[in-house]
Amino acid sequence: MKCRFLREADELLSNLSVCFHHNITVIFRVIRVHDRNNFILLVTMFGRTPTYHSSRSER
Repeated sequence: MKCRFLREADELLSNLSVCFHHNITVIFRVIRVHDRNNFILLVTMFGRTPTYHSSRSER
């Protein structure tokens, strides 16, 4: 049972990482088109997103 759970968790993690890398490549394509100020804005928004979601779920 434990081995099966670990294997499923591993598959889920690999799927998530693929999705994450795909999103990063899309973001970097957008960055190349835009200038450096927009890049900084995007990074700050991207950095704040996880804390925003966690603070919303706590309420």
